[in-house]
Amino acid sequence: EIIDDRINHQLQLLEQSELLYRQAETIAHIGNWKWDVRQNKVQWTDGLYRIYGLDSNAEVIDLQRYLSFAHPDDKEMMTNIIQESVQKKKKFEFFHRIISADKKLKIIHSRGQVRTDEQGNVVQLVGSAQDVTTQKAIESQLIENQHILLQRTQELQESNASLEEFAYVASHDLKEPLRKISIFIDRLK
Repeated sequence: EIIDDRINHQLQLLEQSELLYRQAETIAHIGNWKWDVRQNKVQWTDGLYRIYGLDSNAEVIDLQRYLSFAHPDDKEMMTNIIQESVQKKKKFEFFHRIISADKKLKIIHSRGQVRTDEQGNVVQLVGSAQDVTTQKAIESQLIENQHILLQRTQELQESNASLEEFAYVASHDLKEPLRKISIFIDRLK
């Protein structure tokens, strides 16, 4: 009984941990993956299926299916990064675009690393992918606003320079009549 109670308690803790993990994936728009290089089998978490607009029970993912979601302009870059990572057995991190199953353009931040066996042969790639579409849109808007602000600042500086020039000319032009008035006052005295 004691062992059964401990096992049940550990199972409850594991279920709670799994629930928290899934909630964190949903909140952070992140998903994790593992690719068995030898068998070309990929495992995705529910978060990754959600990012790609897929039902997690609907299909099995392999490298070709993963690359089928790649934006045409990013597919070659993604392939090169993955191949270089496998060849050099190094970590990778990059941004790329996908066209999800529900036809939405998304920007993904992908990270991963290579796992090798005792002989140094690559056996797995593991990593995560985060949907950063909203953050990139905000970043793009901020950059655009910064350019507009710089342009307006330059226009204001040019306007201020023009106003200073006008003020100098106006001041100079007003001094002459004041001098004449001053001379007439002196003569009147």
